[in-house]
Amino acid sequence: MSATFSCQSCGAKYQQGSLTAGQRVKCRKCDAVITIPEAQASPQERTTRPARSKTSSRRSRRPAPPPKKSAAPIILGVVAVAVIGAAIFFLTRGSDKNDALAAAKSDSTATKDGSATEDSGAKAAPAKKTSREEFEEHLAAAKDGDQSARIGHLVAAAHLLDQHGWPDVSPTRESIYEQILTLDSNHKEARKELGYLRYTGDYAKYKGQWLKSDKFAEVTNEAKKLAAAAKKAAAEKAERERWTKDKFSKKARSVADYFIEDLKPLEGFKLKFFFDMPEIPRPYLLMVEDVATPDPLESAKMLGPGLAALRQQFLADNKKVIAGWDNEDFIVPVLIFRSAKSYENYRDHNHPYFPGTATVGAFYVPSASVPGASRGTLYVWQGGNEKSFYHTVFHEATHQIMHNAARMSQMPPTPWLEEGIAEFWGSYKGNRHAGFSYRQFLKDRWPIIQAHAQAYMAWKGRGKTGPRNFIPPKEFLNVGREEFVKAQRALEDGSNASGEEKAKAGRTVNAVYALGWAWIFWSHYGPGKKSNGEQGKNIAAFHKTLGFELRQRYSLDRLAKAYGIESDEDWDRITDDFFFFIFRPMRKWANGMELPPLPQVQK
Repeated sequence: MSATFSCQSCGAKYQQGSLTAGQRVKCRKCDAVITIPEAQASPQERTTRPARSKTSSRRSRRPAPPPKKSAAPIILGVVAVAVIGAAIFFLTRGSDKNDALAAAKSDSTATKDGSATEDSGAKAAPAKKTSREEFEEHLAAAKDGDQSARIGHLVAAAHLLDQHGWPDVSPTRESIYEQILTLDSNHKEARKELGYLRYTGDYAKYKGQWLKSDKFAEVTNEAKKLAAAAKKAAAEKAERERWTKDKFSKKARSVADYFIEDLKPLEGFKLKFFFDMPEIPRPYLLMVEDVATPDPLESAKMLGPGLAALRQQFLADNKKVIAGWDNEDFIVPVLIFRSAKSYENYRDHNHPYFPGTATVGAFYVPSASVPGASRGTLYVWQGGNEKSFYHTVFHEATHQIMHNAARMSQMPPTPWLEEGIAEFWGSYKGNRHAGFSYRQFLKDRWPIIQAHAQAYMAWKGRGKTGPRNFIPPKEFLNVGREEFVKAQRALEDGSNASGEEKAKAGRTVNAVYALGWAWIFWSHYGPGKKSNGEQGKNIAAFHKTLGFELRQRYSLDRLAKAYGIESDEDWDRITDDFFFFIFRPMRKWANGMELPPLPQVQK
């Protein structure tokens, strides 16, 4: 069994194991240094150890035989040693050979083989440094060395200061972070802790710089002002350029200037101008009242696509009549008011001769605003029923198209053709999202034309005798501008016309609108059951008549020649075809049947 030894300071017991006498180890309990003592044999070991005879002679050739003794004392000695070993084991349980070896290895003065130097026991184990001492050491170390190491020590010192918050420490944490910045001006932690923000905006003067919060706010605000000024300057430059980039734009500028001057009597009334853009292509110039609601751009985008589609489809259908018509020739101005009330305010201030808002949504004035740049203006006010609003707008826009397509500066004069074609093209289906399609069946005019057709059939059934409660084509196709205007004035409020005169005026005006539209519709979709002409023949005849109108050469005789009417019998035949077409074929479209595609124009 291994010998044991004890710590002289605290009495802890250890097994000696392989440790040799004189070796120094550290006590695991009190850190005292222990010198391993000489091994001491137990009493039993001394009594059982055979004594060496002092009288034995080295010259003896062989040793004398040992005396014969009893085996009992040996057995007793073994038992005693076992008992003592067991007692030592229980007294020193938990401190075995490995504990002693671990204690020996923890002594910083022990050698590799377990021996100790002569003075190793005299040195005590170094005491653990306090946080304050570590702080001081980091500050001292930060005074020398390379940049990275110095920054590392300063950061460690700052963290210790943040952790313990010593009130009397010097330098302060701000001073430490300032030292870091002297070594690395872009050190993120130091900048952040000192309240700096890095500016990453577009202000080139400060871009990438670290700024104190108050300076950062100042620079940010200044940058916003500069950006706003730059944006305004860019917008002003773009605005100047869009009015001067070509001949068309310069014309648009002159028209816009005219209306700016025209609106001066209305205090606070401003316009926004839209042209030469996808929703509002040339030649349109949309001038929209500048208010918060409805948004001017949205108002322009609401009307622009429909107006552009109307003009495009009109040109495609009549390209042989108006060949060479150029979108650069004239500006087509459209003035859009936010409401009927706003329009009435404009009318009352400077244009008392303009019509009132009994006209639903829009009207066209053919007088030129800027001679050589535009021919007339379409006035629109918002807020009406969508279906009637668009129909009115497209009706009036067709007048504008006809005026711009005319070979002379005056508005084409023929009432049935001007109002009839405006009704024909003003009837539409679709919207700005799905697209527009024009020349649809106009149900609002159906009751009037059906009444004329029924009256004709009744008159014909009486053998063409008795009163005629209808107007035949030869009559409404010959109504002149003067007669039509007189009838319109008779129907106006405040007119001095008698009841009979107003009734006659009403029949004339209705005939011009309704029967003019029906004639154009019949010309495109007729010729009717009894006609001997091929389908499509009347489209070519109408196009010839339209050409006369645009050159201001229209007459009833020229119309008759275009339609092949040479005698009264021809007028009777065509009158019969026309009213039969209204009485029978048109009924199915009045009941909702889709119109067929237009037949091809015959050469």
